[in-house]
Amino acid sequence: MPRRRLCQGMIVGLFVASCSTESFRIHLTGSPVEHEARCQARVAYNRIALTVLAAGSSVSARRKDECRVANHIKAVEAKPAAAGSSALFELSDFKPGVEWEIVLHQPIKHDTVADLIPSAAKVWDIDMGLGRDYPEMIPLLKGAGKFVICYFNAGALQSWNKDIKHFPKAVIGHSLAYPYDSEEWYLDIRDLTVLELQKARLDVAAKIGCDAVDPDNVDAWQQDGEDPTGFRLKPSDYTKYLKNLAEYAHSIKTKDGNRLLVGQKNAPEIAENLVSTLDFAILESCRGTTDPDEENWPFCEDFQAYIDAGKPVLQIEYPPSVEKTGKLSSSDNTYYCTPKDEDKGFSKILKWASAQLDGWSQFCGDDPFRTPVIKE
Repeated sequence: MPRRRLCQGMIVGLFVASCSTESFRIHLTGSPVEHEARCQARVAYNRIALTVLAAGSSVSARRKDECRVANHIKAVEAKPAAAGSSALFELSDFKPGVEWEIVLHQPIKHDTVADLIPSAAKVWDIDMGLGRDYPEMIPLLKGAGKFVICYFNAGALQSWNKDIKHFPKAVIGHSLAYPYDSEEWYLDIRDLTVLELQKARLDVAAKIGCDAVDPDNVDAWQQDGEDPTGFRLKPSDYTKYLKNLAEYAHSIKTKDGNRLLVGQKNAPEIAENLVSTLDFAILESCRGTTDPDEENWPFCEDFQAYIDAGKPVLQIEYPPSVEKTGKLSSSDNTYYCTPKDEDKGFSKILKWASAQLDGWSQFCGDDPFRTPVIKE
């Protein structure tokens, strides 16, 4: 049996290693081989003997120091994991009930893994543009064992989009409703130019390290007015559009070697037609609202098909009491957090408001918390 010394600093070839301040793990991903190795910690000078017998097997050991591993085949840099987390997020963990966090309107502070609050959240939804503009943010999340979803506007054009000049005037329609009316405009998603430009965005997502995408504004037919988009778009148009995006995304390999996943954002009318194609769902206010000035329109039950298919449903609720006072009222706690069959198995998080998806969050039954963000 060949013996090789694995040193602190790198991972390579057949091996995928994850280390944290709490644990050390080495996982064989190549073809079956027998291999015995030792990792010598340069800090504590203690040795850990590891034996990997076949592809897919794992060996774990406890240690106090952070380390990364290398062997003799091909060096690939790796980052240490956050304490208490695995450096490898298994796709099998992306399932109903997974804990998550969403911060879109500000970049997450990303100096150290201690910035990633809550540490228990394995799935993080961030803005794709911010992930590109802050190139160390996604690597920190990935190094901490997180699954990264990247938000992008699939159904509308935003004034700050770096690719805005590539969209012909003919595909740019009516503006969105307040407070987005001066900076976002619906797109004619039937146009092949729009589809190709959005495919290019998917390429960017994979390139910067996203594991999945969160395509927003794909339910414009629900908005007020006879023709809110300017193109008389129908649910069937968005169904076709999302299937085309998903087909392309699934052909792309992420940095982890997996296909790029695509979620469904709201649009309950087309959930039945998309559940077999898309990989998860992200819902806003599917329980409705307690605000007497707003239309109460619950739709959680339309997405139980995703749960039945073993696909996660990531649920955001915006309790009016939080937006108005910064604190969840007793009545809102009852309305939004009492278990119901309609959203059984969903991954629920409470946020300020749809226009303020910053670091403030709360899980039902827990105290509110703040994910540290960079104020631009």
